[in-house]
This record gives sequence, C-alpha cells and structure tokens, in this order.
Amino acid sequence: MVLVRKLFLVVVLGFVLFLSFAHAQVQANASGDGSQTPDSAGELAREIRGSLNGTDAGSIRKSTNDFLSKDVQLPESLQVLTRIFFGLRNDEKVDLERFMILLAMFVFVFLLVYSALEMFARGIARIALALAVTALAGISRGIFYGSQFFFSVAEFFGILKGWRLVSLLISLTIIVVLGYFLAKLLAILKEHAKNLEAESTGRKIGEGAAAAEIQRNAMEELSERGEDEEELSERGEDEED
Repeated sequence: MVLVRKLFLVVVLGFVLFLSFAHAQVQANASGDGSQTPDSAGELAREIRGSLNGTDAGSIRKSTNDFLSKDVQLPESLQVLTRIFFGLRNDEKVDLERFMILLAMFVFVFLLVYSALEMFARGIARIALALAVTALAGISRGIFYGSQFFFSVAEFFGILKGWRLVSLLISLTIIVVLGYFLAKLLAILKEHAKNLEAESTGRKIGEGAAAAEIQRNAMEELSERGEDEEELSERGEDEED
C-alpha cells in the first residue's frame, strides 16, 4: 500500500506541475511569436463551466484534446534527463498526454525497483541502485514502449477514444492498479523470503544444538571409558599385591 500511495501522490503532483508548465509554455510561445493564440487553460476552464450550464460536450472534448496534444518543450538541461529516463530521442517530440504517461511509468518503475531492493540495500545506496536500474530501463526504451502499451490499452475503449483526457485518466488508473497488485505480490514474496530465512536460521541453530549434544555425549562416553579403564587398572594392581 505504501508503494501505491507514493505512486498516486507523485503522479498527481507531476500532473499538476506539468499542466502548469505546459500552460506557461503556451503563453510564452504566444507572446514570442505575436500571434493571438487563446489562453488554453482559461479556455478549458470556460468550457468546463459552460458544460455545467448545458454547453455541448463536443466543445469540451475539443478543448481538452487540443490542450493535451500540445508538444512539451523542455530546457536543454532537462532534455538530457528525458533521453536517459524516458528513452526519448533527440528529435522525438512528445505531447503533454504522452509525457504524463511517461512520467507515471518512470515513477512506477522506480518505486517498484526501490521496493524490490529493500532486502539488498539501504539508504542512499538503495536510491542510487533504483535510479540506475530505472535509467537502464529508460535508455533501452522500455519505459517508452511501456507507456505506449498503456496508452493503446486506454484507446481500446472505442467510445472514449476521442477523449484524450479520459484516455489519460484511464492510463494512469491502470498504472496505479497494476502498481497496487505488484506491491501486494512483492509484499508476499518478501514475507516468504523472511520465512525461509527464519526457517534456515532455525534449522542451523537446531543442527548446531544437535551437533553440540552429540559432542557432549561423546565426551561423556570417553570420560566414562577413561574412568572404567582407570578402575580396572587399580584392580589389577591390587590383585598383584
């Protein structure tokens, strides 16, 4: 459950942060080229308010789809990180919807690896190993293809295919649910490993105790034999006298 809570909180936080970033980027582009591009976030809010008053849902879908289809433009320094952890190529563009799924996949893989390393490393070493494994998954484009899989699963729902916001929410929900079951599986495996370790320790203690008992019995037997031999020797000396 701890893994799932962390995954959910990070995904929600990342969603809010990158929505804010995308909004700021759209405003910067609009002011930079002098065009009259409308405020997408404001338009989205107006469309949602209009829908509550009976406005056609088609306009809401168009607004959300346009907003989520905007390309995410990151600074050069952050593009290096996206190439490492997300597996994006230099010339590869990604829209906000795909970027959010990539972010969720990254967090999912990192927390899963971090949880799995609990029995092998602690503290900073555990975090570093989890980041290294996640980076390998990103460089090999495993995170990228995983995000495509979840995105295609979300689009499988034909009637919702035109709603990019719904597809995004479905993808994130699937990732969180999958994280929940994998967290449960990891907890079971860890408990099983602890039980095996306890059984092995108990077996070794039992074997050590048995070996000590055998050794003690052997020493007592040797001691008794020595006493018997000494008694026989004394009797032989008495008979000679």
